[in-house]
Amino acid sequence: MFVVYSPHLEAFQSPGQIHFGERQPSPEVPERSRQIVAALKASGLVSLVEPKKIGTEPIQAVHDQGYLDYLSTANLRPIIDPESDGQPAEVLFPAAFPFTNL
Repeated sequence: MFVVYSPHLEAFQSPGQIHFGERQPSPEVPERSRQIVAALKASGLVSLVEPKKIGTEPIQAVHDQGYLDYLSTANLRPIIDPESDGQPAEVLFPAAFPFTNL
């Protein structure tokens, strides 16, 4: 199996995450990616490959242009989240992981 990875990814510093309306530190830190890559290499089951620049054509082929336009400017617009007490969000966080109090 191929795993697309570049050490440049370790330079990314997440601004954190939102959990139950509160900003929390993100578990996505450079050391975590280094540990994952080391474990993948040690398994002998994967080949690491460098990412290639492919342009926007493949992305445009599967996503609506309006959605891509929104994403390209989303962090430039103030977003008021109901859980933020009316304060604009500094960063757009995707709602990828629904949560519950249960």
